[in-house]
Amino acid sequence: FVTHANNSREKYLKAGFDEVYLSIIPNKVSLQSPDLGNYNHLIERIQSNPKLSIPVIDTYQLFKQYPEKYYLKSDTHWNCEGRDLWLGIVNQSLIKK
Repeated sequence: FVTHANNSREKYLKAGFDEVYLSIIPNKVSLQSPDLGNYNHLIERIQSNPKLSIPVIDTYQLFKQYPEKYYLKSDTHWNCEGRDLWLGIVNQSLIKK
């Protein structure tokens, strides 16, 4: 996955994009019930991989603090507050660039 993400970034930078970001969206179960089954911590492993060269927009750590706050009660999709949080992080990342 890391190699593919890095290759995708290079492809789009060569195509003229200013930057390419990786934002892995955590699912509700991984946050609210990490002890259910064998959680593989894939998001953390990818985002902390030293070979990853693509900038990361990390929502995992924020969503992990209050997982019930950012998802709809009836399914695994974000609610408006979750989408707003992600969009705010994206906008901050773009402004910094």
